[in-house]
Parts: sequence; structure tokens; C-alpha cells
Amino acid sequence: MDRIPKPAELLAARPACVELFETLQRWFDVPETLPLSLADIDSGNRELVDVQYVMGLAMRKLQAFHLLTSSRVATTSDVVLTIAQDLERALQQAPRARLRREAAKTDWDAELAALDGLATADDDVPATTGPLDEEDETGSVELLDAESRSFREAHKLIRAAAQAVLRASDGRIKRLE
Repeated sequence: MDRIPKPAELLAARPACVELFETLQRWFDVPETLPLSLADIDSGNRELVDVQYVMGLAMRKLQAFHLLTSSRVATTSDVVLTIAQDLERALQQAPRARLRREAAKTDWDAELAALDGLATADDDVPATTGPLDEEDETGSVELLDAESRSFREAHKLIRAAAQAVLRASDGRIKRLE
């Protein structure tokens, strides 16, 4: 098997793994340990649709990707690409899932009452420094706050690392050192 050096983009993705891991844990209240039921083939059905478990599994894959970004750990291009692909959907959906989760926990009556208290008949509603509109990868517009934008930037570094590995390996399985 051919050996090639790890691309700089793969090594540079190390801090992004940490940021994404910590953010997922915070956003989705993922506990330090997450038990998985392996009692039978159907025992994981609830876990595989529970956002906390889905993000917990993504965090586990981030741990693996973080390990592979170390200059001291040899790996192969196919392993890097497989883990990056496994992470893609969860990382793509996390900011939107976070917003849905927060919206479900919000007491909208209290929030509307608070807004009514801010505005009077003679005043405009005060400007905020809240979320900004941004187009995502699919072309749809979504609201992103600073933390979500930072998450998206870290996610882009994971993608860039995978793309660099694919280019460096010429689409073949090669040992990365």
C-alpha cells in the first residue's frame, strides 16, 4: 500500500473536532456516557431516532476523527473518508435540530408577553443582535446565530480535510502518515 503524508487540512481539522464535539454535547444535553442496547436487532429502534443518541453517536465519530487528525496516528484514506461521511448528515442537521429543540422548550406566551412589554404604540420594536439569515448547503435560508455560524465553519474544516485526503490519495486507498 502506498504511503503518503497526511494533508495539512486533515491535521488542521483537529481543533474543529473539539469544537463540534463540545457544541453537540451542550446543544443536545448529551451525557458523559450513553448506554446502547444490543439486546436484539430491534432494541436500538428508539435510540436511532432519538436526537440525543444520534448526536451522541456523532460525538463518538468525532472522537475517532480527532484521533485520526493526530500526526502520530497512522491511518488509511478510506477510514478518514468513511468517518467524515458518517459525520456529514448529523453535522449538517445539528444547527436546525438545535433550533427545533429550543423552540419546543420555549414558553411562547411568556416570550410574546415580553415582546409586548418592550414595544409601545410610539416605539418600534428594538433591533436585536440575534440570528441572521444565511443560505445553507441545500440553498434554503435558515436563521443562524453566532454559535451556529461557528459550528458551520468547524464543519467546513472537516469537509475540507476529507476533500484533501481524497485529492492526496487520488481516490485510492493509501496509508496516511
